[in-house]
Amino acid sequence: MVELFLRLIINATLLMFVSRLVLGLYVEGWGAAFVGAIVLGLVNFFVKPVMVVLTFPFPILTFGLFLLLDKIHNKFGSKAILRGCVGEIE
Repeated sequence: MVELFLRLIINATLLMFVSRLVLGLYVEGWGAAFVGAIVLGLVNFFVKPVMVVLTFPFPILTFGLFLLLDKIHNKFGSKAILRGCVGEIE
């Protein structure tokens, strides 16, 4: 349980840090960063295994490069979920 809260704090902190570096990503505060960290964690927990199973032949054919596209897809899915609560995401 402690590891879960530690990961949540680290992810929220990194989300705040990245929002300062990346143009077009704006996080309104720590509350929004924690919500964003929770949503990213849930998307990675539920969607990633399904996507890996559904796209099983592609990582073998592309020597694992397709998994990079899978991670990008998860981030865009999180962006669609967070559009209303995190702030301005372009």
